[in-house]
Amino acid sequence: MNTLKFRVIDKIAETKESFSFVLKPLDGVLAEHSPGKYLPIKIRTEKGLLFRSYSLSSSASANEDFKITVKRERGGRGSNWLCDNVKVGDFIETLPPAGSFHPQNWDRDFVFFAGGSGITPVISIIKTALNRHKNRIKLFYANSSESSIIFHKELKDLCLQFPDRLDIQFWLDDEKGIPTSIAFEQYIDDALEVEYFLCGPAPFMGGVENFLIESKVPPGLITKESFAGSVSDDNGDTVESSAEKDVTVNFMLNGIKNSVMCSEDDFILNEIIKAGINVPSSCCAGNCGSCMCLLVSGDVILESNTVLDASDEEDGWILACRSKPRSKNIEISFDQ
Repeated sequence: MNTLKFRVIDKIAETKESFSFVLKPLDGVLAEHSPGKYLPIKIRTEKGLLFRSYSLSSSASANEDFKITVKRERGGRGSNWLCDNVKVGDFIETLPPAGSFHPQNWDRDFVFFAGGSGITPVISIIKTALNRHKNRIKLFYANSSESSIIFHKELKDLCLQFPDRLDIQFWLDDEKGIPTSIAFEQYIDDALEVEYFLCGPAPFMGGVENFLIESKVPPGLITKESFAGSVSDDNGDTVESSAEKDVTVNFMLNGIKNSVMCSEDDFILNEIIKAGINVPSSCCAGNCGSCMCLLVSGDVILESNTVLDASDEEDGWILACRSKPRSKNIEISFDQ
């Protein structure tokens, strides 16, 4: 497993429920520090090994060190462990930066729609654009309340530093309610050179995306980042199997045992997500390790993998996003 090592040089309380961890690479390793990427973090808890992915909220163009920002999730073993246990001076291991949430053309103007912790990759892109390019940027940033706004002061400071290029609307649900299409209307620009970016909770992103499509924004100008993705085939198209779902997959997640039915043509993670269960996942292509789990019993075939080495596979580790059943009963655990 190709891992990178970092030392935590600062821990910043962004809100009551979120922390930023500033990281310094060890051994002179130069990891890719690109806006929109995430770091798959290797977490060793008292209950075992986890991989969780967190977006970079820093920008090399602003002369910043690596920084990830973690918001506590209810029942989230990875986020709560990091917020509670990691301190300055500690060391962490990650897989190489991954992800495809980035502009197609840095010369275009940008419009961002962010909700909650969805601001983490967005602010990285914004800082890079402001420091390295000359485009104009608009940000619609929705939160439940003012106290939950991540990077509140930093975003306001950026507005003061770049008043002619950066415009931000802070939307607070406790004051205005859940945002609807009326709130988004002012962000539509008929100019072809505008790119739109969406990152946040699925209902928020779905509402914004539907509005953009109804407003005739070309789909090719809409870029989304989802922290719970869907599984795709090698061409990026969602695979829907017509085979009989006669395989039982039992899985343990956050101490709760669940089960789904699959066919031998289905990727296991895809069926879990389709069942409405929020399982850890990011790239859904076998590249990040977020859906790494232990095969307790049964057989699977791992179709592609850039994360696990031979010893990991011998120990029973698989990636749910690229694993297909090869026996009628399978048991896996995300809690090991």
